[in-house]
Order: sequence, then C-alpha cells, then structure tokens
Amino acid sequence: MIWCVEDDASIRDIEVYALQSTGFEAEGFSDGAQFWEAVQKERPELVVLDVMLPGIDGIELLRRMKARAELREIPVVMATAKGAEYDKIQGLDLGADYYLVKPFGVMELVSCVKAVLRRCAPMVPFDSGALNRSGTTNTRLGSGEVRYATPYARRWYYRPANFTGAPMRGNYWFERMKQNGGKDAILRGLAKLTGGNAK
Repeated sequence: MIWCVEDDASIRDIEVYALQSTGFEAEGFSDGAQFWEAVQKERPELVVLDVMLPGIDGIELLRRMKARAELREIPVVMATAKGAEYDKIQGLDLGADYYLVKPFGVMELVSCVKAVLRRCAPMVPFDSGALNRSGTTNTRLGSGEVRYATPYARRWYYRPANFTGAPMRGNYWFERMKQNGGKDAILRGLAKLTGGNAK
C-alpha cells in the first residue's frame, strides 16, 4: 500500500489514480495529523509526502518517522513545490529516499515509486516453491542458481554456478566476502565479477 499525503485534493487524486492504474494499492491523506494517526495502526510500503501541509508539515512528519524504530524503515518520497537546493538537502538529510519537485509528470512519480521500492526492498531467502520469471517453480536458470527474491518488486537474484560468493546485493555481499577471507577475498570476488584484476 502506497500512502499519498497531499493537502491539494486534485493533486492527491491524480497521485492515487496514477498509482492504482499501474497496479499499486494507494490511499490519500489530506493533512499530516490524519496521516500520523493512521501510521500508528498500519504500515504502508512507501509514503509520498508533501512538505507544505496544514498542521503538521511534511518535514516534521519525516523527522518523527525517522525517530521511531518501527517507522524509520518505511521509504519516503518527498513530492513538493519547494525545489530550492536547501529544501532538497534538508529532506534528504532527514532521511527521505527521493525528492520530487512539482510540477512533475504522473509517470515520473510512478517510476520513482518503483525505483525506491526496488532499492529499499530487503533481501529475503528465496522460496524454492515461489514462481520464477517463466512462471514455474524451477529454482535454476541456465548454469546458475536463483538464490534470493525481494517481496515488493519481485526481483530475482542470480548467482553464476562457478561463483562461490553470495549474490551481489549491497552490504550483504561485502560482509559475507569479508567474513570469508578479508580484503583478499573481496578483491578476488570483484575480479571475478569484472573479469579483470581488482586492486
């Protein structure tokens, strides 16, 4: 579920409609207080947050979310008319995952939401009974093995059969390689991935 917090009803309706028409579940909130009350009871997958809201503004909402352990992992896209460099830096430094400046296109919003969900989706163990891209339950593709999938974007991670490291996914891969042999192991792994010598 994507939540859109926007006091302008016409913009809010367009945001919700655009997300719903591209396959997302979406709901709109007209002010910060309404959103803050709802987020105490339910957790959205992502929040599209305006800055200039009546009552509790978007910056204060973002600050409150990042201060609460149970809310800080929810991705936040700031969508606002405040496009000065200072405003962007303030939002991103407080923990926003993306900053959209109005006016923006609806497809830009949808692409932004998809990109943030892909980037923020946690790595989870792959379920061998889950469907792969071809719609089957086969956990092998070509000469490699499907190891992990993400719950939001349903992205599939592929490990070559002759590669002994973990799938390259952020700090997870780096930490695993570090545990298995330190700097030399990391350099060997990078060399395998790039086909050359990593120094």
